[in-house]
Amino acid sequence: MTKRIVIFDVVGTLVDSQANILAAVSAAYASENLAPPSRSEILSIVGLSLPQALTRLMPDSDPALQTLQDTGLPSDRAVMIGETTDYIDMGRAAGVCTICVGWGYHPTDSLQAERIVRSFAELPATIDHLLDRAE
Repeated sequence: MTKRIVIFDVVGTLVDSQANILAAVSAAYASENLAPPSRSEILSIVGLSLPQALTRLMPDSDPALQTLQDTGLPSDRAVMIGETTDYIDMGRAAGVCTICVGWGYHPTDSLQAERIVRSFAELPATIDHLLDRAE
């Protein structure tokens, strides 16, 4: 079997930390006597680094490209799995296949992933389909 790699976003894809994120942002705003952003505004920055969240910049392909470089695998043997625009855009910028999970923080209709899955059980077949077509 040909080597391949699956790159997972953790927050929102593998771990539901929504309540903790909302509480932390609300507490930070409260500590400065500021009204917190709305739930949807807070969740729209999930997945961004702090500087990106503050400036609303999109992430570049560096993390995915670094993973490919570290493993020595070409982009057509990799898939990026995430639940936010930023992770899907990062994967696309790196030239890897992209899968959006339907249980994340961003609406799936706003993401431009190659596939959308609604459960973990769908992932193996979806990964195989995307990566096997590149062989």
